[in-house]
Amino acid sequence: MVTLLPGRTWALEVRERQALLPLHLSTRYELAAWEQANMAKAISWLEQRRRRGTVLTSRFMRTLHKKMFDETWDHAGRYRREKSSRGVAAWTVSTRVEDVIAKARGWIQQSSYPADELAIRFHHRISEIHPFELGNGRATRLMTDSLMVELGRAAFTWGANSALSAADLRDQYLAGLRVADNDNIGVLLDFAGS
Repeated sequence: MVTLLPGRTWALEVRERQALLPLHLSTRYELAAWEQANMAKAISWLEQRRRRGTVLTSRFMRTLHKKMFDETWDHAGRYRREKSSRGVAAWTVSTRVEDVIAKARGWIQQSSYPADELAIRFHHRISEIHPFELGNGRATRLMTDSLMVELGRAAFTWGANSALSAADLRDQYLAGLRVADNDNIGVLLDFAGS
């Protein structure tokens, strides 16, 4: 089901419409439904590629983003090139992503954390970078779920088992990310498993 977040208008902003591939979309509802169909294809692709090498590469992350949004956005699969109110400076995105991936590989090799904690730490660090123009939360959650599967665990539910509205789920997710900024990942970890 498609729900709009509070404070969002029905009409798409000019900036959003300029980056859209399907020119017939004009409302957030239409865009959300189109994106969901595009992401369903990405999930199918993910299920078919299981056990074909590690997901801990920047190439996999860009490919996953492209598969999720290739029929929606002209910048699908490309790192952000513009300044954003969130994340690191655009010119540092590639290097920062590589750093996080290298850290995660080190955590795995050294058994630094249990699998779920390791995946959430990875998720938080990638989220801080805000590597893509749009779709960062969805792409990093799916990347994290792919990492969990690679580690032999079940994917996270990201609050799907709760009775919260979409807006409340988003608020809890963002609150968990903010708390994790202070190196306390417990709230985000609890949310991811709920």
